[in-house]
Amino acid sequence: MGPYSNAWPRSSAATSRTTPSASQLNVPIRNRQAQADYIRDQLTLRQSQISQQTQINSVRVNVKNAYTALEQARARYLRP
Repeated sequence: MGPYSNAWPRSSAATSRTTPSASQLNVPIRNRQAQADYIRDQLTLRQSQISQQTQINSVRVNVKNAYTALEQARARYLRP
């Protein structure tokens, strides 16, 4: 076999320990997952903001309606 008989197992072991394709394969998957998580969080945040604005608008309408009803009741009460 000669002096090169031991070189092949060492070189194949060295290349099998470092697998750059495995790390490159994981990076895009993790990026996609991170992007999906980010988009889902953005949508959740936007839905919360819309819900909050809807509640604020509802309170405003209720206050205006109550104020209008109060003015009308006051006008009826003060009418001679």
